[in-house]
Amino acid sequence: MTSTNSVGEVVFQPSSGTTPTSPTDVVNAFFNALNARDYPTAWRLDQYVHSTETYAQFKHGYITTTQHDTVTITGTNGNSLTIHLTALQTDGTYKYYTGTETVRNGTIVYSHIVPTNS
Repeated sequence: MTSTNSVGEVVFQPSSGTTPTSPTDVVNAFFNALNARDYPTAWRLDQYVHSTETYAQFKHGYITTTQHDTVTITGTNGNSLTIHLTALQTDGTYKYYTGTETVRNGTIVYSHIVPTNS
């Protein structure tokens, strides 16, 4: 399911209960798993993080995040997606991120997400 936000960006809302295969579905399934605190599923979907963190470090990295309110896919180039993310923190503030995710064979194989001001 898709919708368009106020600045014309397409916001994807993946359907639940399906095994993701497209880059859009995989990235959305990853963030849905984080929202649900289903860290094993998020870990399985993000193979790239395995080269940089242990599972415990990965899980701990989301300790101050209550949910990812908005995952907006702002561009696609083959298996790579450009995203903007707004994350609600446990103290009520928001953090913003932007970057790219590359998906192959149903998993994230490269990720470069950095903080932004909005």
